[in-house]
Amino acid sequence: MVGFTTIAWAWAEHALEHMIWNIDGSVTEMRGHKQIPVSLGNKLDYMKKALADVPSLKALEPDGRTLVERFVSMKERRGDIVHGAMFRAAEAGAFQSLTFDTKGRAQTLVKAPVTIPEMVLFNKEVLSLANDATAFLWRVTDAVGERWPVTRG
Repeated sequence: MVGFTTIAWAWAEHALEHMIWNIDGSVTEMRGHKQIPVSLGNKLDYMKKALADVPSLKALEPDGRTLVERFVSMKERRGDIVHGAMFRAAEAGAFQSLTFDTKGRAQTLVKAPVTIPEMVLFNKEVLSLANDATAFLWRVTDAVGERWPVTRG
């Protein structure tokens, strides 16, 4: 189940990256950025700015903000599942995800319980996000044009 979460999330985030690639390559208003964002938080910030500032994306802003909010609301749970060390809890059908929360030099062990039915439901939500992000990618592409990634040496 963790593998499915990982693959479905990668699909969703790839659609987000492709939106940014198309926007950055086609719209001069967004070229003030030093680089195309790499981390999810920076990608989401870029999309919010693009939706607000790029005239050809203005009509997409309400749906785009909803999509960004879905990424934000799911990213912590996804991190617990994908980056945590999963082990079986005493309760049948339940697992614990162990991660470290680090602030400065202090670390705290964080336990995030998850059951199999919760994993199944979360995977459905991630798959829905991936589908919706892909559909939104095509709307962005229609608005700003298409730029396919090229291999860089």
